[in-house]
Amino acid sequence: MVLSNSNGVARMTKTTVIRRIGTNETVLSVENEIDSQSALTADIQRSRMLADAIQRAASSGVDFRSADFSNLDLRGLNLTGLDLRGADLSGSVLDSTLLTFANLADANLCGIRMVSGSLAHANLRGANLIGARISLTDMTGALFWPFDDERKSAGGKR
Repeated sequence: MVLSNSNGVARMTKTTVIRRIGTNETVLSVENEIDSQSALTADIQRSRMLADAIQRAASSGVDFRSADFSNLDLRGLNLTGLDLRGADLSGSVLDSTLLTFANLADANLCGIRMVSGSLAHANLRGANLIGARISLTDMTGALFWPFDDERKSAGGKR
């Protein structure tokens, strides 16, 4: 939808809705108003508004477990420490996204693209990574299933 303010400046509004998988309950709804006069691209403006909304929602206790983030442009977001167990991020673009210490257990990460991001110390046990394109991403201390459990049960031997 394109609107214009009293100065005749075109503004585009787009709503991003994140729903819970299975129940279709709305977890978060973000209305993005894009300023065509801004030096920032529409994608960067939208990404910043979404990042701010997610951070505000997370700090106020919104539960993102089993949330549907599929096919979203999540570039550059700081999602550090979020509980995203069972969430669907399939097909999403996560370039430069920080998921440090995030809980992504049993999450659907099929077909994601993540370049120059961070999954450091993230819990990826049971996560579906089929077709995921992850490069130049910090994965220090990330937990993977079943490999971490097998290493412990084998006394650290491979």
